[in-house]
Amino acid sequence: MLILAFMLLKLTAFGQANHIIPFANNPKVSDKSGKAKDATTLYLPLDYYRDTIHTVMYKGASPRVNNPHDISRRLHADCQYATLEAFAATEKVPLEYIRDTVYSEVNTYAAAQYSDYLYKMSEPVLHNYELKTDVYRFTWFRSQDNPVAIRIQKTSAGAIIYVKMLDKKILCPNCFGIDEREVTEKTAVIDLKPISISNKAYKDFQKFIRKNKVQAAPHLSRKGCKKSNGDSEWLFEMQTDNGYYFMTRTSPGPDETGNIQDNFMYGLGKLMIDMAGLQNEKIY
Repeated sequence: MLILAFMLLKLTAFGQANHIIPFANNPKVSDKSGKAKDATTLYLPLDYYRDTIHTVMYKGASPRVNNPHDISRRLHADCQYATLEAFAATEKVPLEYIRDTVYSEVNTYAAAQYSDYLYKMSEPVLHNYELKTDVYRFTWFRSQDNPVAIRIQKTSAGAIIYVKMLDKKILCPNCFGIDEREVTEKTAVIDLKPISISNKAYKDFQKFIRKNKVQAAPHLSRKGCKKSNGDSEWLFEMQTDNGYYFMTRTSPGPDETGNIQDNFMYGLGKLMIDMAGLQNEKIY
C-alpha cells in the first residue's frame, strides 16, 4: 500500500510523471532569501541536469566516416541528413552497419552558462530554499541579442513582473576560465520598472500552467536535427510550496519553414514576454 501511495503521488491526474524537485536547503548554495553564495553558484540542480545523448556509430571500416561522432554531427547538428536511412542511402553505407548508442551525462557546461547570466542579473536561486511565495521565471538566452530574465512573483494583490536585461552578451567565466571581474566591469544590468498585474491576470497565468501540466514535461529535451532562424536557449523555472521545477529547450520557436518546434515552451515563453511588455524584442 505504501508503494502504491508513493506511485500515485508521483503521477498527475492523467498518469504523467511529476518532475517537481524537493528544495535542497543547502546554505552553501544561497541564503534563505535566494541570494547566491558567490559567482560559482549553480542556479540549476546538477543531479537533475542529466542529458541523454544519442551518438550514431558505424561498426564497419569506411574512409567516409573517420570517427563515431561524424554521422551524429551531420545528422543532428549540421542538419545534412534528416534520418539514418537518408544518410545510409546517400553515403552508401549499409543501414544494418549503423547503430544508435545512448549515454547519459551531466551537462555542467550549460548549467554554468545559465548560472553566470542569472548571477550577473542578481537573480535569486529558486531550487535551494522555499521563498514563501510562488515564483515563475523565464530566462531567455539569445545568440544574437541581449539575455533577458522575466520573473513573476506572487503578492497579496496579484503579482509583480520583474524584467532584467544585460546590456551585452557575456561569455561564461566558469566555463572558459575568464576573469569574472573583467566581465563584471564590462557588462551592466538593465533593470526595467516592475510591472504590477491584477489577481485575475495572475490567476489566468496560473491557469495556463495548470492546463498544460508543466511539471509533467521533462527537464531537458533533444529532438534531433532542426533548422531555426537563430540559436537560443529558453529556460523556465518555477517554485511553489510543492517544490521546484525547471525545463530548458533549444530554439523552440518557428523554424525556417514557420513550424513551431516546441508548442508548449514557445507558448509559455511568448506569454511571459508579452506580459513583460517585450513584444518588440526579436523572438527566436
